Amino acid sequence: MLDVNQIIKDLASMVYEQGDTIDSIEANIETASSNVDSANEHLAKASQHQRRIQLNFFPSEKKRKP
Repeated sequence: MLDVNQIIKDLASMVYEQGDTIDSIEANIETASSNVDSANEHLAKASQHQRRIQLNFFPSEKKRKP
């Protein structure tokens, strides 16, 4: 009976320790998601900027539609 009790205590301890790891993984996922959103915004701005430069340097591009 004591062995079963010790096994349950050990298991509870392992589960508790894994909780910290899960919290860390969750935080990293949230940070990555935020970084991806920010990168998408930057890419959209860069694309608009590139398009404006093309239209200024290559006026024939104004006739074409993207």
